[in-house]
Amino acid sequence: MIYELIEENHERTGGHCGITIVGLCLKTRFSAQEVRQELTKLYKEKKIIVKQGLNHKLFYINGSAKS
Repeated sequence: MIYELIEENHERTGGHCGITIVGLCLKTRFSAQEVRQELTKLYKEKKIIVKQGLNHKLFYINGSAKS
């Protein structure tokens, strides 16, 4: 579900805008800890990348790993 939301955001913004943990928590109603665990798993699998925004970390689909 988390990956699908990041992918949906990627498609909607053309890959120009990432999504924050807060955004993911609000959309899924999961706790921040649950979202972090899934993000860590996705990052280790190289399915997502993380960039530092002005105030928060932003999560993007890893374009080189997208199938």
